[in-house]
This record gives sequence, structure tokens and C-alpha cells, in this order.
Amino acid sequence: ITPGHCSGHICLFSKHGLVAGDMVAGIGTILIPRDGNMGDYLEQLKRLSELDPYLLFPSHGPVLPNGKKQLINLINHRSNREKTVIEAITKGIVNLSEIAEYAYSDTPNAHPILKKDQVLSHLEHLEKTGKVISSSHEWRLS
Repeated sequence: ITPGHCSGHICLFSKHGLVAGDMVAGIGTILIPRDGNMGDYLEQLKRLSELDPYLLFPSHGPVLPNGKKQLINLINHRSNREKTVIEAITKGIVNLSEIAEYAYSDTPNAHPILKKDQVLSHLEHLEKTGKVISSSHEWRLS
């Protein structure tokens, strides 16, 4: 059972590899939808990396070799995005749309709604961990 992408998500593991489903993508990245949870997602990625899977079988895209390395890269990608979200708030950017633009400045062609949804998922995770607070549609460090 691997919640995060969505509450009912599962992965299947054997000595041959990990059927990762929507935890990873063979191409691009996985989106955390509104019924997902970024904190759970990151926790499950770490747990899956400890299994040291030989191959990853994602729902979308090709089979991925070096499963543990792929999972660690994905954890690092999400962690770096979260650091950029915190950086934006530190610089006084407090509006969701502006935080999303800042956080995705390295991906200017990302869809605006998807950027906002993913940043909101990060912000909600940061709020649950006590790192940020929201008030009147603005985000601040706590």
C-alpha cells in the first residue's frame, strides 16, 4: 500500500522489480492530484527505494532500470522543488500563483494550473510539518 499519489494506490514488488504504477513515470513526472498527499508520496518513495528494486514498471512510459537510483532521483527532484517553494516565500512571494511561477522558473512551459496544483501540494505538506502557514490566501514561513 503506497498512498501519496492517491489514497488507494498500491505497488507490487518481487525480485524482478517493482510495479510502481503512478508512483513514478517512465517519461516526465508524476502529478500529485487533489486527493493525493505530497508528504505521504515522499515517504512512500523513500520506503520503495529501500527495497532496492532492480527494475521499475511505471503506469506511463518505458520500464526503468536501476530502480533505486530512479526513486532517489525522484525524491531529490521533489525535495528540490520544495526548497524552491520555501525560497520563494523567503523572498516575500506569498501568492500561490507567484510562488508557482517562481518554483517552476526552470520549467517555463509547464501548464499554469498544474504548476499551481503541485505547488499547493508542497505548501500543504509544508504546512502540516509546521514550516509554513497560510492566511487570507497568502503563505508565510512559520
